[in-house]
Amino acid sequence: MKKFFASLLILVSFVSFVGAQSTIPCQLTITPSDTVSIFCGDSLRVVGSGLGTPLFNSDFNGSQLDVGWASSQIPLFSNPCGPSLDGTPSAWFGNGTDPRELVTISYDISCGAQVCFDLDFADHDPCGGCQDCEQPDAPGEGVHFMISTDGGATFTDVFYFAPSPTSAQPWYSWGNYCFDFPINPANTNVVFKWYQDVTSGTQFDHWGIDNVSINAGNCSYTYDWYDGSGNTNLSDTNTLAVSPPDDESYTLYYTDGVDTCSQTIFVDVIQMTATASADPDSVGCFDCTTLDIVPANVAPQGFSEYFDPTTSATVWDHITGGAIGAGCSSYYQNSMFFNGTGTREAVTNPVNTQSCSVLSFCLYMGSQYSSSTCGNAGPGEDIVLQYSTSGGPWTTIAVYDESIWDLSPSWKCYNVNLPANAQGNAVQFKWAQPTHTASLTADNWSLDHISMTCAPPTFTYVWEPAGQMNDNTLANPLACMADTSQNFIGTLTNTISGCSATDTTRVYIKNCGCEITNFTAAIDTCQGNGTFNVEGGVLFLDNPATGDLVFQASNGSGVYTDVQTGPFTEDSTYTYLITGIPSDGTPLEVMVFFVDEDTCSDTLYFTSPIAPVYLGGTGTGTYCAGDPVDDVVFDVTGTGPFEVHYTFNGTPTIATSTTTNFNLGNAEGLYVIDTLFDATCYYVVNDTFEIIVNPLPNVFAGTDQLICENESITLSGQGAQTYAWDNNVQDATPFVPGVGVVMYTVTGTDANGCVNTDSVEITVEALPDVSFTSDVVNGCMPLTVTFSNTTAGNIATCEWFINGEVITNTGQDVVYTFENSGTYDIELIVTSTNGCTNSLLEAAYIEVYPLPDAAFDASTFLIDNIESTVEFYNESTGATSYYWNFGDGTDSITDENPIYEFDGITSASFNVELTAVSQYGCIDKIIHPVILSGQTIYYIPNTFTPNGDPFNNVFQPVFTSGFDPYDFQMVIYNRWGEQIFISNDAKGYWDGTYKGKLVEDGIYTWRIEYKSLGNDERTVITGNVTVIR
Repeated sequence: MKKFFASLLILVSFVSFVGAQSTIPCQLTITPSDTVSIFCGDSLRVVGSGLGTPLFNSDFNGSQLDVGWASSQIPLFSNPCGPSLDGTPSAWFGNGTDPRELVTISYDISCGAQVCFDLDFADHDPCGGCQDCEQPDAPGEGVHFMISTDGGATFTDVFYFAPSPTSAQPWYSWGNYCFDFPINPANTNVVFKWYQDVTSGTQFDHWGIDNVSINAGNCSYTYDWYDGSGNTNLSDTNTLAVSPPDDESYTLYYTDGVDTCSQTIFVDVIQMTATASADPDSVGCFDCTTLDIVPANVAPQGFSEYFDPTTSATVWDHITGGAIGAGCSSYYQNSMFFNGTGTREAVTNPVNTQSCSVLSFCLYMGSQYSSSTCGNAGPGEDIVLQYSTSGGPWTTIAVYDESIWDLSPSWKCYNVNLPANAQGNAVQFKWAQPTHTASLTADNWSLDHISMTCAPPTFTYVWEPAGQMNDNTLANPLACMADTSQNFIGTLTNTISGCSATDTTRVYIKNCGCEITNFTAAIDTCQGNGTFNVEGGVLFLDNPATGDLVFQASNGSGVYTDVQTGPFTEDSTYTYLITGIPSDGTPLEVMVFFVDEDTCSDTLYFTSPIAPVYLGGTGTGTYCAGDPVDDVVFDVTGTGPFEVHYTFNGTPTIATSTTTNFNLGNAEGLYVIDTLFDATCYYVVNDTFEIIVNPLPNVFAGTDQLICENESITLSGQGAQTYAWDNNVQDATPFVPGVGVVMYTVTGTDANGCVNTDSVEITVEALPDVSFTSDVVNGCMPLTVTFSNTTAGNIATCEWFINGEVITNTGQDVVYTFENSGTYDIELIVTSTNGCTNSLLEAAYIEVYPLPDAAFDASTFLIDNIESTVEFYNESTGATSYYWNFGDGTDSITDENPIYEFDGITSASFNVELTAVSQYGCIDKIIHPVILSGQTIYYIPNTFTPNGDPFNNVFQPVFTSGFDPYDFQMVIYNRWGEQIFISNDAKGYWDGTYKGKLVEDGIYTWRIEYKSLGNDERTVITGNVTVIR
């Protein structure tokens, strides 16, 4: 059932298992990261990997393969074995045939890249009977993360996610994995593949993937290394080899000139230490003793690698074409198995081999007898062991012929003597197969159990003071004493690395008067206030009977003591504590002596520690919103890196710096600087900065207004304390603006000096330019005039006034009749739609002329047929001309006092009309009737003969004068009183018929009624008429 597929580990600078991954425009990692410890004399190779361009992101949240995948297999997206890390759909390879794979399209990662993804193996059917949830648990059922540098033609393993029968690997639950790939100009056609080629069946060995991202490096970015001592441009590549003598930090900057990332590694140099001694350590006056100094710790030499449980990140620079696996069997537990189709090699990091002589390792190569997963190597497909010093060219140490395993197919272990040139402080070793078939199952080999045999280092020695020794360059010189106890200082130096260590031993003199036999001093370097303490003890013999015992510490800042009074007991230890010594970094001398016997003393020498000191800073200020705000900055001294603990608005915060300058930014709030820490101590600061950013006043200039020409307005700002207006306006002071639209801006300043502005628009509307016309301006009374408003603009109302009295308050046009003569003032008041009012007064605009008064008298107003001449007397006033009409149909005459004869009188009265005309053409008229008086004259026949002959056929009364022909009636009655004829025509007649037939002969009665002309009296006359046919 099991087919084993080996994996290939190419150069992976950083492999991590984390809970989440995010992509940012500029990303940088370095390996090793954080803090690493090395021994003095060792070297360290640091590699940076910078990212900047996101090439591909796929989260499968659309339940489909996103653009960027080249796979034809379609996984499940239903999360059948439980939710993914973020709870969204993942790509799950459930029931299906093998191989199961997910392949990207080709990408250019020649500038380096990082690939991250979430991975999960099914684990023991978590949903209880669910499908697609059986775990990979047999050999070969794992998932290969692979890379192809030829566009997908051939693939090699990057990492093999191996199966576990007990689900003991972390990938049996969802986790995130990231792999870094270095800069390689050849990697322009790279394809990534997740591949499972062995399963127990379609319903077994399920797994899933999610949140795949490929972030490429950016070739426009450059690398630059700095160290914490201020040295710059240590290297302009992404690698740096260092061998610092003391603790040091190294910062790699990754930048394109605009965007910059940085990472810092701290190298903790483990200094060599030594132990000095004297045998014996207590002698009599002027006796001798033997000194000795030996190293207490030395840097380890060489390296070892057993691949259990995996590779050591500190050992390998890179492994290409190989991965942990047992394709060619295992020497012990795990081995490094090589089956890559491209380069197959394992290269170490630089290692210190100065005292090493033998390199040991075990090899296994595929042969004709090995399994199908360990392909047989043919002639020329050998393994080569090489070395390189300080990054130089590779030199071959040995070649291991493939035929060795054809003869004996088993693990072979070798002990190789290192050439002299392969012994140094920065040597790399490489196992490689230069020639092989590009196949996963051809010419395979495995490597295991690598170690080195190294000899102890050699040293040179120096002892002080040299004058009392037989040879101060020996490890064990003979030192002869005087009459006082004494310290001897020994220094040993590694002859290869140059690292040294110093220690002190004290030899005591017995029975030579007062003698300090043991004096110790320990420096308590950190008190938090820029000072340190010295404490220790003293043991003496033959102490004097009187005088104080003085412990004294002296450095560049002064002298500090702890004085103790007696009595003292011989051969007893007295302790002391000297406090408050400034940490100034100057030489420190610690003494003990008796006041009354200064020869009974001892002195120890040290260097005062350098404590961190807070030097103060700037940044407190009050600002207005929008002002540039100064940063909170301060300076410190001490041994970097530095760390400042402070609170920002009550929240504890920590700031770090590798320099002596701190910048906490300029966010508004209260900064309380609590404590400064450097690499050795701390300093209690208790300093405060406060940034206050006051809001701008909410200045309000008022609402926009429209006013009329010549009106005053008062502008008053609100929301601040003081106000300044443009356009020469004074706040809260009335002024009269000109016609037009003006924007007035007020600048308001509040109590904090913060300034803001607001504007108000004032529209000044011109007063209406009032005008009007009339159809006439003068005339005779009564005079009717039509007035028309001709004012331009949007007019709302009009008010018309005549001699100050309103006649109407609406309408553009009005009609008015002047009943009386005289002159009249006309005024029009116009109001626009915006309420602006103006008026026009035209004095004496209308003149109404008076009418003449027509009047006349006559010599008589009563005439008759005999006397019909009348003399008229004109009594008119105000007239200049006259027109007389006598009512008899004749033409008018213009005489002022005419004499007129009514000739041919036919009417009972005549209406005489006088028309008087003034100089302005005004007219007045008066009418008086002239009455015709006298006897009515008429003739009425008494007989007529309606027989049709030419004579006397009708009855026709004849009236000639004295009657009104228009007020006349004639009625005919028969003898029974029946009305048989009626006529109102004075010239009418009866033809003797009644209802169209001639009446019978006989007597008929007539009745005539008329009005007299002279006195308007009505007269009725009657009589008979005889009808004779």
